[in-house]
Amino acid sequence: MKRCAQCILPANYPRISFDKDGVCNFCREYRKVNFQGDEKLIEFIRSFTTRDSQYDCLIGYSGGRDSSYLLYYISKVLKLRVIAYHFDHGLIPEQTRQNVRRGAEILGVPLIIEESDLLKKCVSHHIEAWITRPHPGLIGMLCTGCRLGTDRGLFKTARKFKTNYIAYGGHRLEGGAFKLALMKGNLENRLGNLNIFLTYGKEILKNPKWISHPSSALIQFQEFLFHFSPLRRILEKMQYSSVKSSSPFGTHIPWEERKVVETIQKELDWKNPDYGESTWRSDCKISLLKSYMYKEILGFNDKEDGLSCLIRDGQITREEALIRAERENLVSFSMIEEFLGELKVDNSRFQAALKRAKEEYNRKEAD
Repeated sequence: MKRCAQCILPANYPRISFDKDGVCNFCREYRKVNFQGDEKLIEFIRSFTTRDSQYDCLIGYSGGRDSSYLLYYISKVLKLRVIAYHFDHGLIPEQTRQNVRRGAEILGVPLIIEESDLLKKCVSHHIEAWITRPHPGLIGMLCTGCRLGTDRGLFKTARKFKTNYIAYGGHRLEGGAFKLALMKGNLENRLGNLNIFLTYGKEILKNPKWISHPSSALIQFQEFLFHFSPLRRILEKMQYSSVKSSSPFGTHIPWEERKVVETIQKELDWKNPDYGESTWRSDCKISLLKSYMYKEILGFNDKEDGLSCLIRDGQITREEALIRAERENLVSFSMIEEFLGELKVDNSRFQAALKRAKEEYNRKEAD
C-alpha cells in the first residue's frame, strides 16, 4: 500500500494528493496552533459567568481520554467551578461507566448521568439497513441518536444550572475528516454540510429501509437538523441564546497524547476497556464497530488518521506510527461477534456486506 512519505495516510484516503517527494496535501497544508494559554482560557470561561451562574463551566464527559483529561484540567489545574454531564446511550463498556463515576468522585465534581435508549432502539435497524446496501459513507449513520441526545442533554443541563459555557474534548489531532469526505462523495465542497444531506437523500432513494422504521427516520432527521444543518446555529440561538460551546483544545490548551493518557491514569485511575491496546475511541462499542468496518472496507480508519496528525504535530515519528497502527488497530473479532449478537444482528450477513462494500470501493478506486 502506497503511503505518504511523511505521515502514514494511504493513497486511497479521500481527496489525498502527493507532490513529487511523495508528501500528501494534508502534511503540506498543516499549520501549528498558537495556543492562548490558561489565563486567557479562565478569562474566556468567566466571561460567560453571571451572578446567577451555579458553575463556571459544564463539561461533556464521555469517559474517554479527552473528556476525562479536560475535566481534570479545568477543575484541578484551572480550579474553576465545574459540573459534568454524561450521556449513557446503553452501549457503553462497563469500564467506561466506572471511569466516569470514579473520575468525577476523585475530582469532587458534581456529575449528571442521563440514560437514554435513543441510540439503542435504532442501532439494530440502522445496521440492518446498512447490510441491505452497504456504503462506506453511511457507516457514520450507525450511531445516529448519540449526537442528538448528547447535544440536547448538554444544553438542557446548562440552562437548568444557569451555566452559560459548555466545554467538550474534541480536537483536530483525532482525525476523522475522511468520514465526512466519504459521506459527501464527489460533490463540490462549496456546498458544505449540505452535501451530506444530498448524499444521504440519494442513498435513501436507493435503499428506503433506512427510513422504514418511524422512530429511526425521525431521529435521523432531527440529528441532521440539529447537528449538520446550516440551521443548527439558528436553532441553538432560539432555544439556548446565552449558552456558548467550544473545545479548549482547539484554542487554549495543547493536546499532547502522552501527557493526556499518563495524567488520567495517574490522577483519575482511568483504565482502558479490554477490547485492545488503543486508548483511542475505546469508550463506546459503536465506535469500535465503526472502526472495524472502516478498516475492513478501506484498509484504514481513525487510527491511521489520528497517528498521522500526531506525526505532523511532532509528537511521534513515522516509524512509531507504523508500529502503533499495526499493534493498536486490532479490534477483536470475538468482540464484534458478541456485540452484534447483543444487537440481534447476524454476523455472517454483516461480514458478507463488509466484503461487498470492500469490493465495490476497490472497484471505484481502480476506475
